[in-house]
Amino acid sequence: IQGGDAVGYYPTDKANAYNSAYSNATSVLESLTASDEDYTTAYNTLKEANEELVINMPEVGKYYTIVSACDNNNRNGQLMYATGENGMKFANDKAGTDGSWIRPEALWTFTEEGYMMNLQTGCHVGTSTWGGAMTLVEDDAKVVSIEPLATLNGQVLLKPGGGYPLHAQVSGSKIVGYSNENNASAWYIVEVDMSTIQHSFTIGQYRHAGLYLNYATKIPEGVK
Repeated sequence: IQGGDAVGYYPTDKANAYNSAYSNATSVLESLTASDEDYTTAYNTLKEANEELVINMPEVGKYYTIVSACDNNNRNGQLMYATGENGMKFANDKAGTDGSWIRPEALWTFTEEGYMMNLQTGCHVGTSTWGGAMTLVEDDAKVVSIEPLATLNGQVLLKPGGGYPLHAQVSGSKIVGYSNENNASAWYIVEVDMSTIQHSFTIGQYRHAGLYLNYATKIPEGVK
């Protein structure tokens, strides 16, 4: 098992302990001279190491991008984001042309209750229905469970309220609830450096532009 510090990975020390226990158990099973005590010890050590395998979870107060791990139909690496109407979609144009910055629409945080909130709209992921396009809600938020995939390190399923997992649907680039967990989209949860967050807007002919932010911010020095 590959360990790591990022969300969705098993902690390095826990992964190393499991790998060591697994290797030892394999050696004992292949041995023709192992005693009953050797088998029992190897089994108990491996069982304990397996029970200690709990993935790194998002931290409250930090912000993340939710990145598609699906390698079909060019969805790999695309970011989940919120529209101005609180729809949930995915696209690859949420960063600067040089990949150096990210728009708040594609930024997510997880609350103490386990809700998943979009930074730009301040709204949460609600109920997922079979094949239904997801929209964010102000009320009736659902706890989003984060479940690791057994064979894909760092990749997770996102299941609101324990229901249908979130899926990147090719048609319309929508996020929907998907009935088949085995074929639902896997995601990476990637922590973001907040200094890379920027807004893009156009100043018109009268040299004015409007910008509404649904969260506390600072006006940079020199900006009027």
